[in-house]
Amino acid sequence: MKVYLAGEGYKREFLINKLEKGEDVRSVNVLEAFYYLRKQPQFWPYIHSFGSFMLDSGIFTYLAGTHKGKTDWDKYVEQYADFINTHHIDLFVEVDIESIVGMKEMERLRAKLERLTSKQPIPVWHLCRGKVARVVGYCAAKMQLQERLAKEIVDVLAGALNDDILGMAIVMKGTHLCKTMRGVRNNGQMTVSHLTGEFRTNPEVRAEFLKLIDLDNG
Repeated sequence: MKVYLAGEGYKREFLINKLEKGEDVRSVNVLEAFYYLRKQPQFWPYIHSFGSFMLDSGIFTYLAGTHKGKTDWDKYVEQYADFINTHHIDLFVEVDIESIVGMKEMERLRAKLERLTSKQPIPVWHLCRGKVARVVGYCAAKMQLQERLAKEIVDVLAGALNDDILGMAIVMKGTHLCKTMRGVRNNGQMTVSHLTGEFRTNPEVRAEFLKLIDLDNG
């Protein structure tokens, strides 16, 4: 496992100082954000002086709301790709902005980045992107009601996908140990569901979904 030195502040000055003194920094792995590094040309000559160098797209600045003003994402990707090509960078992170522009647009921009660099970027797995188990764990980690949990999981996924979906459906089966191990000591199993979009308004889609999951035999 490699550990990368990241973050803003005095990191670049510290590393440049060591390099100018002739110190060996090949044991140091560095992670830089393109958003900031593009404005720091004094550091560019040292990119390949380290053990490993990884370039992040710098999208967190936009996600955190730090950047002000509109952004031309096509232009940003083109500048990002040009920097990668100019400095021969092999390890770089994709432009993970699906929560800003939606999954389809993010995938288009990722394909553009791959086309311009002829390389595959490092994917970023946010809670919303295919890792449904992580979303469930994230939502269930706090004090929770099963009925509310089902809705919250759908809301988190839909929000992360920029609501660019026809609908979502979730069915949750759980055992409430407070009922089975103490108190009334009866069957504590409970099933709840939350449907949106086509799953809620289209009877045929809803019937097909319920048939597929086959609750009685699941």
